[in-house]
Amino acid sequence: MKTSIEEGLIFSIPLSEKSFGLGQLIVWQKPIFYMVAYDLQSESRTIDEAQELRPILMGNFFDVLIRNSRWQPIRKSPVPKVEFPCFKIKIGDKFYVESWDRQRKREATPDDLAVLEPRTNYSPIILENALKAHFGIMPSESMFDALKVERIARLSRMC
Repeated sequence: MKTSIEEGLIFSIPLSEKSFGLGQLIVWQKPIFYMVAYDLQSESRTIDEAQELRPILMGNFFDVLIRNSRWQPIRKSPVPKVEFPCFKIKIGDKFYVESWDRQRKREATPDDLAVLEPRTNYSPIILENALKAHFGIMPSESMFDALKVERIARLSRMC
């Protein structure tokens, strides 16, 4: 049975030869998905229905590692309520703060410009490596900080 790659899909992320993490596709904005990775490390690719999942990493990622079967689909589940960042964009000579869904814009303040980054779409291996770093399997890198749920929550409030 082929699993559709669509919003709500939970998938396993290999962390080592014997352990896996979990991610989920939250929303699709062609050509990328907004994905989350959860604070769960397991020796199996399965998940208990009652298991509480806490998002720890999130961002815009391409789905190639699901399509090439490195990340294995597990099941479709309701999409949790999560924070979405906002970004700085430039239109003409002015900078604006734009919401993740591109539905809201406002002129950027100097404080906004000092904190916000342009929209970034990541390779999915960045999410995998950030999750490995979270669990101490590999060293952390400063670029992983941009994916942490605490940072996304701060940026969300700026919208």
